[in-house]
Amino acid sequence: MENVLISLNYKNASIGVFELTHRIGRFRYLGLMSFWASLLSLFYVLPLFFSGIPIAESISMFAVAIGPLFCLVALVLVTIRRINDFNMSGFWIFLTLIIFFLIVIFFIPGTKTENKYGRIPKKARKVNYVLIMFFPLVWIVILAGMLSF
Repeated sequence: MENVLISLNYKNASIGVFELTHRIGRFRYLGLMSFWASLLSLFYVLPLFFSGIPIAESISMFAVAIGPLFCLVALVLVTIRRINDFNMSGFWIFLTLIIFFLIVIFFIPGTKTENKYGRIPKKARKVNYVLIMFFPLVWIVILAGMLSF
């Protein structure tokens, strides 16, 4: 596998976290975006849970400094892979500065055949649907808990 910085393997299923060699479909994109966006927001909520504990505060501040960069790189790479699915260059990611484009790329279908960016993406698995629903629900529960104080 080329262009893979971090790869997770489980039962012959490889998930290239920082991989640019394959296209991804709409539901896998939405699931991965949900995961990385939730993880990104966790880094900003983390210091609230550890306030008052000196060593935990310094560790959480380090996580707030480094963690979002890691998540933002992952979000950008996932979006590039989605843009590649409809046979467009990753440089189109600059359109994501317009929030409307992030919504549009979910609805644009990928090319039905192999394109210059790779084979047809695999169908979304159950785990992608779980990711799509799980992380937003977790944050709704967390926000409801925070608002009840």
